[in-house]
Amino acid sequence: MNKIKSIVWAALTAFLLTLFWGSAVYASAGTVSFDTDTVRGIKIYQADKEKEIDGIIMKCRGEFEEDDSITLTLSDGVYWYMDEDDIEDLDLEALEIEDISDDHKTLYFEVSEDDYDDLEFEELLVATSADAPLGDIEVSIGGDYTGLVIVGQIIPCADIEAETLSVTLGGTEEAAGDITILETYKNSLEPMENPGYAKDGTKYLALSLPDGVTFAASPVVYLNDSQLSAQFYGECFRSNPKNIFSGAQTLSAGDSVCYIKLPDNNSIRDEYIDSIRITDLKYQVAVDCDSIDIPVSISGDMVNKILGAGDELVPNLESDNFEKAIFSVVNATVDKSANSVHAELTMGSKRMFINDKEVLMDTIPYIKEGRFFVPLRYAAYALGMNDDDIFWDGNNQTVTLTRDLVKVVVQVDSNTLLVNGEAVQMYAAPELKEGRVSLPIRYVAEAFGGTVGWDGNTNVVTIDVE
Repeated sequence: MNKIKSIVWAALTAFLLTLFWGSAVYASAGTVSFDTDTVRGIKIYQADKEKEIDGIIMKCRGEFEEDDSITLTLSDGVYWYMDEDDIEDLDLEALEIEDISDDHKTLYFEVSEDDYDDLEFEELLVATSADAPLGDIEVSIGGDYTGLVIVGQIIPCADIEAETLSVTLGGTEEAAGDITILETYKNSLEPMENPGYAKDGTKYLALSLPDGVTFAASPVVYLNDSQLSAQFYGECFRSNPKNIFSGAQTLSAGDSVCYIKLPDNNSIRDEYIDSIRITDLKYQVAVDCDSIDIPVSISGDMVNKILGAGDELVPNLESDNFEKAIFSVVNATVDKSANSVHAELTMGSKRMFINDKEVLMDTIPYIKEGRFFVPLRYAAYALGMNDDDIFWDGNNQTVTLTRDLVKVVVQVDSNTLLVNGEAVQMYAAPELKEGRVSLPIRYVAEAFGGTVGWDGNTNVVTIDVE
């Protein structure tokens, strides 16, 4: 019975403490709670600065005591955006600020008076990095007390959408999908005011493409469905953020970054949600591009608000973040099947099928010493080449075949095959027979990354090249 009474009394005590102190669960006398109604939660973007946290009222069991230490540590990607002067100017009752950590993640306080049952922290400024995780901003309490309070949220400054179009390896003007950038809040795409920064270094977007993909031409930009006379740049002297377009070059085919500078007379509206649409995007896609999805990374001072933050308050805050992308969206996928080839040849027949399309050869493939020989021109067709990819040097009796970035050279009656200059030995040599060169197909196909199969029941040779 006594045990039951103890359990009931403990439960009742915990219930009464919860009613009195709020939702905090106390693990020790040093645990604090917060009046969440007073916290004026901020909303801040990634790569943003100078947002003020106010109204953190901290409570403890009993009273805070003089000389107690309290630390406030911010969650990932968030920094205290204050210097020593800012800290000295803080007017905090019964609190003295002692220090700030070198990484500007933690503030150190000391209680300066006895007999306070709550402490209020206000006018605390924060900044965020470009890769700060979206979601709640937490402040962890340390020192002589423990606790946790949510003081705001990191939110995206825009919603990004894109169409996804299929592009082909080796294409020089491959159409990619339109990109739409829609403000999440009114004026959220307007760059921050940065005194001392060059006028032509503001209001721009930067689109960056992955390795193997470049811009083929300048796109078209719309603000709220009205086409803009935007300027487009390629490489810029990006080491100077105060004048991003110093020494900039007009966008050219082959640039992997496209800087879009909006005209000064087209402002983001204060009273409405604005949208920017980027259309007519065309890419050059290298034949050796490894990507399936092609992401576009989006940066620039319309989405990255860190320009002007400097590196003085938070070490390297601006220099480490002002070029970083805030968004990434896929607007093209590589259709590698468009470059693949499947060919079938039958021993003793002039008929050949390439991707199910019949091709009639002018001579018959043959087998010699267990090797399947195919006439030169049709061997090239079976590997996805055309006449422009075949070169015959009658003086040296060599054949050069090119596909994508691979060049293969063979010589009549020579067992050596060159793949981009590297020698490969074959067990059979190309032959000149009745005025036509025939190639041992397996070695040549494998030189181009292909595979060769043989069906002895049907006497069919299959060739597959990606």
